Amino acid sequence: MPLADLVAAGVADPGGTCGPLLAEGFAAHGVEWRPAHVVRDVPTVLAMAEAGITVGVVPAIAAPRPAPPNVVLLPLDPPLHRTIRIRHRTADPRAALLADQLTAG
Repeated sequence: MPLADLVAAGVADPGGTCGPLLAEGFAAHGVEWRPAHVVRDVPTVLAMAEAGITVGVVPAIAAPRPAPPNVVLLPLDPPLHRTIRIRHRTADPRAALLADQLTAG
């Protein structure tokens, strides 16, 4: 979905660290990030979208699969990316396996 269309539709910001990252990402593409709603978590954004209250932006890593009924997940146009850092104890093979799975693909 085009970034300007999200702002025009009254987008919901999922809160946390997303807002500043979205503001920076939107600005890089010439669009001012002006969410109509700022909530505390992704489930609230999804509930609002499902109820037809607003559209929202959620990190792909936090988006449920499948999406809730009446919610359509679309990529941003252009896409915005963030860096996720993973730190784990090298002596723990389960942590290393999880880190490998998260960074693959």
